[in-house]
Amino acid sequence: MSEEKCQPEVLILPDGSAAATLSTPLPKDHWLYANEGYSPPPMPFRCGTDNPRHHDLADMICAAARYAIRGATMNGKAEDIDPDAMVQNFVVGMLGYHTPDGLCDDAWANPDPVPEPFAETFKKTDFAAAAERQNEALRKSLEKSIQQRDELRTAAAAFLADMEELAGMPDLLHIAAFNAELGIPFIGGEGSESQLVVQLRAAIKAAA
Repeated sequence: MSEEKCQPEVLILPDGSAAATLSTPLPKDHWLYANEGYSPPPMPFRCGTDNPRHHDLADMICAAARYAIRGATMNGKAEDIDPDAMVQNFVVGMLGYHTPDGLCDDAWANPDPVPEPFAETFKKTDFAAAAERQNEALRKSLEKSIQQRDELRTAAAAFLADMEELAGMPDLLHIAAFNAELGIPFIGGEGSESQLVVQLRAAIKAAA
């Protein structure tokens, strides 16, 4: 910054007193100069992209950051930026004014519409996220049940086809031996069906 720009603007008042606007350099131990190189973010409100609140919160923080930068730079007109003023503006942009409810007594100084307290917004969003997780779990459980039902239908139909093919053979000893292994009585005779075949027919009909 040139010496001309560093000259304070002095205002002489009618009573003989004076006022001046001037800029002083930051102290050498200012936080702006700490941690040279890469500084990991503090992440006090860590919220990864897996969280459904992430994008909404990021938009809110960006809006507060833009407000802070505009206020600290007089809408981009001031070249001499006070980092502490920017931080203070960011806190106001995030949480509201330093009042019990975060609002200003002057309605024009408040956002329109006035947002709900963050605790209420957070609570509603948290409930919505929990409901979404529950719905996702139910959806996966339903998909698994449908898959198991379809697999059972396919296996039962294939087994029934094999049994009917065996039942049509002249020699019914194959079916009798098979049913004997399962402990299921066999109803013999031409045109008759084993008890297992009848049960499978009823099961497939009920599942359809």
